[in-house]
Amino acid sequence: MIGLHWLYLFAGLVFASFAISSARDPTNPKRWGNTAFWGLLAASFWFGDVLGDTGNGLLVLALVG
Repeated sequence: MIGLHWLYLFAGLVFASFAISSARDPTNPKRWGNTAFWGLLAASFWFGDVLGDTGNGLLVLALVG
């Protein structure tokens, strides 16, 4: 049976692929901000349970910034 853990890993993989494709797009003038956003979102899905509440709160603040 597929648990939620695998779904979070898959979603993190999708967001990481968005980050990589954003970083490789030289025509996007805001590519590094875009890459940071998708990378932080992927990190949230991959390491959210390890980071704890404070770590996730800081990560969300970085996403907003």
